[in-house]
Amino acid sequence: LQKIFAGDLEFAPGEQFSYSNDGYKLIGILISKVTGMFYGDYLHQEIFLPLGMKNARIINDTAIVLNRAAGYVSEGLAWRNQDWVSPTFNSTADGALYMTLDDLARWENAFHNGTILSHAVLEEMYTPCLLNDGSSAPYGFGWSLNEKAGLRIAEHGGNWQGFTAHYLRVLGNGLSVIVLTNQGNVSLERLVYGIAGMFTAELAPPPEQEPIDDLEKDTTAVDHSFLLRWAAGELEASEFTTELWDPAFISDVGQHLAQQGCEPKLELLERMEREDMQISRYRVTFYRERLGFSIARDTQGKVALLMIRPS
Repeated sequence: LQKIFAGDLEFAPGEQFSYSNDGYKLIGILISKVTGMFYGDYLHQEIFLPLGMKNARIINDTAIVLNRAAGYVSEGLAWRNQDWVSPTFNSTADGALYMTLDDLARWENAFHNGTILSHAVLEEMYTPCLLNDGSSAPYGFGWSLNEKAGLRIAEHGGNWQGFTAHYLRVLGNGLSVIVLTNQGNVSLERLVYGIAGMFTAELAPPPEQEPIDDLEKDTTAVDHSFLLRWAAGELEASEFTTELWDPAFISDVGQHLAQQGCEPKLELLERMEREDMQISRYRVTFYRERLGFSIARDTQGKVALLMIRPS
């Protein structure tokens, strides 16, 4: 609380909207002040137990938690364990909860039947915040708010310590989609809306980009060879600009590519000239997985941009 108060305001209250975890931390502190107990204990007593959320709890690294998942993050195509975080950061109300899908299903049902909050309070929660100039920002009480195909959407995503989650609620039709994953730094929006689209067609994301005509097959052949040599550990520093060469990254991703077990299929999605380089963007399909691959070379033919990630 002292650290929050010691900071400067970014703008006068009500002038703008900016998402801030400090707001949630303040709520947790207020709960503790009003109830006289740690906010996590209050949640356990007043929400988790009554709703039968048997696994829901505040993160506790020392406790024995049955079937506890480990969090992972990716660096290029390599994987590593989550970063260590001080337990202090897992004791504030801006997240740091363990849940299962069963727990969240019970939470969702309680929302629908008004067990936790009245429908009038829920409607206030789903009302965009009003700014001083009379305009509004697309955020309510803990929900990002928007509209798609005439449907009101309340949703929120988050990530922490190698985990990512996304919660989508379609207001008025009873549909909710919750996705939890133990992979950090990943976007779940397309997956969530893809699931929602199975039940409400209007919410389905647009189809994947179709490949474009490849008018420079020689360039694609060079990039195809680049991937093969990457997997074989044959890339050299002289092929890259000085700023881009990263031997650890090249080695880690190369080892991953080598495990794919077959020659990649490249589909050209975009090719453009920008400043002093040509950029090519591909969808690359292996036997085991599909990747997004972007590569750019400068006027000397050196690799000046390189991106590869799950597609």
